[in-house]
Amino acid sequence: IRDSVNILDVQKPMRISYFNGIKLRSLSSGVYHSAAVDEQGFIYTWGLNFPEWESSPILGHEEQDVFLVSPKKVLTETKFLLVCCGSGLTIVLSDAKKVYWFGTVEVLVNGIKYVNKPSLIESAQHLQFKS
Repeated sequence: IRDSVNILDVQKPMRISYFNGIKLRSLSSGVYHSAAVDEQGFIYTWGLNFPEWESSPILGHEEQDVFLVSPKKVLTETKFLLVCCGSGLTIVLSDAKKVYWFGTVEVLVNGIKYVNKPSLIESAQHLQFKS
């Protein structure tokens, strides 16, 4: 685990105390960050918020800290079922079976390279998902 100053050597799985009493539906980790969706459909993100190549936050909220040690809720009215983290990108599936993304990508999504809050991927709306 890395924060803005130290690298912590974690030898065994550690409980994330932030989620005590919160039931999670989905959990994912990427290269630089992690994300979770709780049973109410809220998204939480934590980890490196400003990778060295990016001048904007990638974790889906306006937090300006370089590294978030504790999860923080992404504020959105959309409710989600699943989350998947990439390098600086987060993909989420809404309860309406629509695909959203936030963070940064090397290849343009919807003609853009970066969004700081969940944004609908128009080109993925023809996909069908089973419950």
